[in-house]
Amino acid sequence: MAKGFGPAVKTPPATKRQKAYFKLIQALLKCPRGRELKILRKHPDLVDTGLVEMMEMVATILVAQGEFSGANLLIDLADFLYRSYIGADGPPVTGNFGKAPAFLWEVLRTILRNINNQQTTYQILAINSDKLNEYFLLQFRLWIDCTLLKSEPKLKKAIALFLISFCKMLWLFPLGNRAINLEIAIAGLEGSAKILTREVLPQMWVNIQSDLAPAYRHRRRGDRSENLEKALTACTNALQISTRDTSPQEWAMVQNNLGLVYSDRIVGDESENLEKAIACYEGALQVVSRDRDPELWGRLQNNLAVVYTRRVEGDRSQNFEKAIACYQVALKVRTDADWASSQWHLGTAYSERILGDKTQNLERAIAAYQAALQIYTPETYPERWA
Repeated sequence: MAKGFGPAVKTPPATKRQKAYFKLIQALLKCPRGRELKILRKHPDLVDTGLVEMMEMVATILVAQGEFSGANLLIDLADFLYRSYIGADGPPVTGNFGKAPAFLWEVLRTILRNINNQQTTYQILAINSDKLNEYFLLQFRLWIDCTLLKSEPKLKKAIALFLISFCKMLWLFPLGNRAINLEIAIAGLEGSAKILTREVLPQMWVNIQSDLAPAYRHRRRGDRSENLEKALTACTNALQISTRDTSPQEWAMVQNNLGLVYSDRIVGDESENLEKAIACYEGALQVVSRDRDPELWGRLQNNLAVVYTRRVEGDRSQNFEKAIACYQVALKVRTDADWASSQWHLGTAYSERILGDKTQNLERAIAAYQAALQIYTPETYPERWA
């Protein structure tokens, strides 16, 4: 017997039950504060995991609408019901593979409650990084395919918005299994793209494509060549809407991602791919201002320099001169680990430089490597330090 909610009754059909959940939730939102449990006790047949999950879903909608008070009420009620009723001896969810991983809701609730404070969510991820495992990935994928994509449009749209935040955080999350984290992020972004389509929310769809490109480029599972082609497709998709004229800054960021993909690309002629990468970076630099966006400007200069050191076309000695010039200007705006990365690449360029005095070039290479080691320490970046 559940705690004060009466015996379990036979579950009605899913669509009818979902309507009953919504009606009950509406009553809870409209009732005077303090009477919520009284209302719940009148509907013991509806108090189960399905109601808790529906509360969480409706809460995400309310947040998207800016109704934080109602959202927090539902989250608190959902937490109470799970701890007091469902978590104890309540009925199991039917069709487990259609259920979202429990930890996912915990993270989404944290994101919901701390919209302007991502650090809190990162702390939750850090404490529970062991839960981001193969089982989570499997259940996450099945939940997206079997439940989320088949949910009502308003519900799945709201949930997708929070999923994107979760995936972007997971993409940057340094702990746990990096390969699995990327798989979870890709699955969530792909699922969100099927909900927030180009027709439904074109700008959000572009943002998803822009996030998918680096995720596929860094993906550790699957065929490397195929992953890069998927990254290329994501960039191409984004450029269908994001143009140089309509959104130059966003267009430049996509061009940077596209340049990285072309520089790594396995399919096609290497020389042609590198030329396309150079064109992407140089095109982006025509619209990115060093003063307005020094971070992106420096990144583009650094990436352009890397490609020049690998360039097949043109005079090799001149390509290295261009690369060194790009690294030097990038170092004027880059900071911390990015600055150290450019120093390390500059050291490599000087060590392979064709023009100039060999001894001087090697001394400059040593100086650049030593500068990088100011940031790359055994404690902070052990692999790069080594």
